[in-house]
Amino acid sequence: MSQGSRSLDYQNVFIDKERQLGSGAYGAVYHANCDQLACAAKVMHRALSAPGNLGVETALERFKLEIDLL
Repeated sequence: MSQGSRSLDYQNVFIDKERQLGSGAYGAVYHANCDQLACAAKVMHRALSAPGNLGVETALERFKLEIDLL
């Protein structure tokens, strides 16, 4: 984990993909609930994590950096 990351442990996580809040180069942000707490969840675009994608490691590192900024 990078310096700004922290581990969170939730029992029930629901991502409502019908309620997109925004999107960017690496993923989309959806309304979510984590143990009854309303929050946002960023989901990486499938194409970036597809097998055979030569840039998957770079994309994953940049995605994590973007999350740390949040």
